[in-house]
Amino acid sequence: MMFIRELWDVCPGDHAMQFSNGMLVERVAASLPDRKISLLDLGCGDGRSFDMFQQKIPNLEWKGLDIPESPEVKSRTRTDCDFYTFNGVEIPFDDESFDIVYSNQVFEHVRHPEDLLKEVARVLVRGGLFIGSVSYLQPFHSFSYFNFTPYGWYCACADNGLMPSMMAGGIDSVSLIQRDIDRGSFKDDWWRLSPFNADTISRTDLSVKQKNYRMLMFSGVIAFVCQRKLSAAGDFPSEWDERLRGDSR
Repeated sequence: MMFIRELWDVCPGDHAMQFSNGMLVERVAASLPDRKISLLDLGCGDGRSFDMFQQKIPNLEWKGLDIPESPEVKSRTRTDCDFYTFNGVEIPFDDESFDIVYSNQVFEHVRHPEDLLKEVARVLVRGGLFIGSVSYLQPFHSFSYFNFTPYGWYCACADNGLMPSMMAGGIDSVSLIQRDIDRGSFKDDWWRLSPFNADTISRTDLSVKQKNYRMLMFSGVIAFVCQRKLSAAGDFPSEWDERLRGDSR
């Protein structure tokens, strides 16, 4: 397997695991400063992330943003959140409006992803976090345009002012392909730990970091944390990215 330095450096080094949104949010929440946190869910759909974040970040100001023609938006029923719509490219908020922008498997559906990444960087405070997940080796779904390789996603974010601090694999690609071929054979607990990832974690010939790297390279979904460049002193501790990944050196 080819080891790419940029990806190796941002792989978690503390525990070998299959990442989920919940795990990602727990890690991020533990690293945040003790103050009100403003968060934008980019591609919020029905607003379900509000509950997840509220449990982990008590002092939270949550806003949801999506395109008006989204099926999830049209079926939305909850009224206890602040929802906004946009044209899919221009985020309708001022510069440096948010501490966190969250995006759960949205960018594979974005026609001009780099334009939107620039907008994410613009609305984040200096040192703010861009977190979430994006499709990699996942079959075509919901009119998806792209599948981002780990290196491709790393470069797309870094080139647009969002420096990756952590990247990790979610459910493995083979399981997602099998789900599309034969849904009856797919097991729900694979969302927690899929067969390829379970095999990788059980291997005794690999280090923790090697296991996480292997799972990333064969994942269906990539979990990521990026930080807006030019962070302001005091917004986040300088060792933030190392604590998020674990002892990765």
